[in-house]
Amino acid sequence: MVKRFLALPADLRVCTLISFVVALGFGVVGPALPLLAEEFGAGNAAVGAAISAFAVVRLASAVANSRFVQRFGEPRVLEWGLWLQGATMLLAALAPDFTLLIALRAIGGIGSSAFTIAAMSLVMRLAPPDARGSAMSTFQTGFMLGAIAGPAVGGVLADVDPRFPFVFYGLALFAAAALSRLMFGSQVPETAATGSEAGGAPTTEPPAPPPVPRGVYVRALVAALVSGFGIGWLFYGMRNSVIPMFATHELGGSGTFVGLAMLGTAAAQVAFVGLFGRWSDARGRRPPMIVAGLTGSVGLALLCVPSGQAVFVASMLLLGVAGGGLSAAPASVLADISGRSPARNVAWFNMSSDVGAIIGPVAAGAIADALSFEAAFLLTTLILLAGVAASVAMRETLVPASPDLRSPPSKGTP
Repeated sequence: MVKRFLALPADLRVCTLISFVVALGFGVVGPALPLLAEEFGAGNAAVGAAISAFAVVRLASAVANSRFVQRFGEPRVLEWGLWLQGATMLLAALAPDFTLLIALRAIGGIGSSAFTIAAMSLVMRLAPPDARGSAMSTFQTGFMLGAIAGPAVGGVLADVDPRFPFVFYGLALFAAAALSRLMFGSQVPETAATGSEAGGAPTTEPPAPPPVPRGVYVRALVAALVSGFGIGWLFYGMRNSVIPMFATHELGGSGTFVGLAMLGTAAAQVAFVGLFGRWSDARGRRPPMIVAGLTGSVGLALLCVPSGQAVFVASMLLLGVAGGGLSAAPASVLADISGRSPARNVAWFNMSSDVGAIIGPVAAGAIADALSFEAAFLLTTLILLAGVAASVAMRETLVPASPDLRSPPSKGTP
């Protein structure tokens, strides 16, 4: 993993480090929200509002941020997003009441959307076509490691003072913004000289490539979006809500048991994301997407039948493997079909994931209450299988023999 990271151009390494900082902050502030709510006399609904406000504004601002990327370039929007969310986090640490904290969290969602879209677009645009899977998997690994470390760091800081995690996250984002300015400046790298100037491998962009046929483009985009929705529904939604409740209420698992099982999922995801990324570069995008979707479906199917704690652990490990594959291959598909302006498709992909993350816990929780946990898992299995079906229906987007990037189709493309 370290060798793959060091082999990347310098600008792609910076994007990976920034993704780590961003994910670290997601987890850092989590333990502090309930403590601040208690300090201000707010209830559980207020904590939920703080989380939902961030997600909703992030979702609502995605399209606008993609247009900013297209107009001003990834480096500028990446830096602006980091400064904006860093400022809102520091102000949130000084908030005199929980209502203002919720408002600042919501504004921070704009910055989060901006630097997520800009960073992913930059990685997609600069990574060579036959190394996009590896580049995206390394980028996602940074995010995963940050998400794992965040809650632990946040818990320690929150025990000292519940405002400290916000200060820590704000300063970390400012440091990431300064690093972005140092590496990228304020210019859009037309020939990607940034990497070689900073000591990494050069990432020269070729002339404008021919457009992808509309049929290929649409099917590939649908497969990526359906997979993204499943990622959000399962990995950002249910994994943090319905699945732990199932382990506790139905299987009698302790908090330690649930935590270790979730850690196993995260560890498997980190361990396999690089393998799936290299596989997608060597054999194409479709096989990893299909295998990852089927693996996740099997993992969820194990929870649909009477089972014990051992089966639950096996299910969590399978979900981790699936998460590794779905973190790398769909994003590589977007890079293949989006050419030198991937921001619009990245925005739609992030929106599909965010919608899944927002709807998933609510819908699955309601089904679990009205019917059963098994019914909720069955619905999620069908969602993953829909992604598998879309992946089977799409044509392969990787062209190993060609160095050309792909472009979105024009309206007149057949």
